[in-house]
Amino acid sequence: MLAVTLALSVSSMFGGAAHQAEALPVTVNPIEYMINTSGYTMRDPASGSIQKTIVSGDTFWYLKNPWDGRRWERYRYDEDYIWLERDMTWPDGGGNTSYDLGPWGNGKIAPTYNWTVGHSFTTETTVTGFNFLPSQGTTCSYSAPNPISYWNPVTRTLVYHNSALNMGGDIGVVDVIVIQAHATGSETNPYMPQYAERFWYAKGYGWVRWQSWANYHTDSNFSNVTAANPDIDIPMTKTNGSAPSFQDACQNLYPTGTALYSVHQENFGWLPAVAQGAVGGIENSNLRAEGFTLTVTGMSVQYRAWVPGVGWQSWVSDGALAGTEAMATPMEAIQVQLVSPPTDYHIEYKVYLTGSGWTGWVRDGASAGTGGSGVKIEAVKIRVVKDF
Repeated sequence: MLAVTLALSVSSMFGGAAHQAEALPVTVNPIEYMINTSGYTMRDPASGSIQKTIVSGDTFWYLKNPWDGRRWERYRYDEDYIWLERDMTWPDGGGNTSYDLGPWGNGKIAPTYNWTVGHSFTTETTVTGFNFLPSQGTTCSYSAPNPISYWNPVTRTLVYHNSALNMGGDIGVVDVIVIQAHATGSETNPYMPQYAERFWYAKGYGWVRWQSWANYHTDSNFSNVTAANPDIDIPMTKTNGSAPSFQDACQNLYPTGTALYSVHQENFGWLPAVAQGAVGGIENSNLRAEGFTLTVTGMSVQYRAWVPGVGWQSWVSDGALAGTEAMATPMEAIQVQLVSPPTDYHIEYKVYLTGSGWTGWVRDGASAGTGGSGVKIEAVKIRVVKDF
């Protein structure tokens, strides 16, 4: 899923001195910088755009529009990476107001922990645009009015860290990292094939500055992080002012390759469906997961469960029940596989076992769990990924 490149320094990548503040490589935990825990709503004085962080479990949103709580970016993270799933605030280049990066999970922004200045990685996603126009009613559809989808590989680099940078204004001296995203030159993005962005995050404040280049090759100072000349530069200030109430719009719109699943749990029955690597079931509860259903948008999927007294059940598919329902019988292992998937697509899954916790990820029909051991599954995670 992820190609990781070690760059000895950012200057070796771009031909200049990249981070002036520290001579030696520094390792940081990006999640500590990306989530705003300060209580402040960050604001761009020029445009009025805001940044307020809403957090729920492993998901956080940047609320960005000062008047409309349906305009945000949504991120999720696990023990390995932070990724962007949906942006409801920025055009995709083809006339739409919003876009998804699919399959969800592939649009990685940063490692969650332990990223060293100068290190890079490349991810690829499919950008799928859609419109959400409150003034014209709520439109949550990939097919109208401007259908667009393109492949978009991006290289991301931790280009800068300064533990005591004066950001000016009322933010003052803060601990800052800068994450750079730039086009690889091989994408099918027809709108900005040489673009670059830099995202400035202050520890405890989240996103505090954003810079963008339509063609970063034209900036002779690009490699100098603190002296570059972007086409767009949006610095934020902090305010105790109000922000609109958050609204999770387009909840039922999912890009191709989204795993959607629900678990039947001891004492609870059917739990609400979750998507793409989220926890289905109740981990660390000592409550058995008895059955599950699964669909994948745009694809067919087969799956089965190992249950006591039966062993491996027959394969079922596309929303049917695997395991049992209200029979007080736990699942002990599962197997899942896509049916004739597109090239490079795979399905991965793991289970939470009583007494030992989460297993590692397995994929494409392998067993997750320990059928025949008497150890019950309490929860599952399932996701579709695309390799490159």
